[in-house]
Amino acid sequence: MYELFFQAVRKHVDDPDLDLFLAVFSNDVKLLESAIQRGGNGDITDAALWNRHHKIVTTHADVFPTWRKLFLHLSSSGKIGGSTQG
Repeated sequence: MYELFFQAVRKHVDDPDLDLFLAVFSNDVKLLESAIQRGGNGDITDAALWNRHHKIVTTHADVFPTWRKLFLHLSSSGKIGGSTQG
C-alpha cells in the first residue's frame, strides 16, 4: 500500500528519498542510481516517508484515494493513531 501511495505522491514532489524507496520496490536501476546521485537516503523508512508526505492530500486531491486506503490500513493495524494531525 505504501508503494501505491508513494507513486501518487511522486507526481507532485521531487524527493530523492521517495525515488530511492520506489526504485527498490520496482527494481528500477536507473531511478535508484538517480536517487542516490541526488542524495537519497538508503536508510529511509516507509514511516518516515509517510510522515513527510501524508498531508499532500490537502493540496492534491488526486492522491486522496490511495492516501485513504493506506491511512485506513495503518489505522486499523494500529501502526498510526486515528488522527491526521501532527
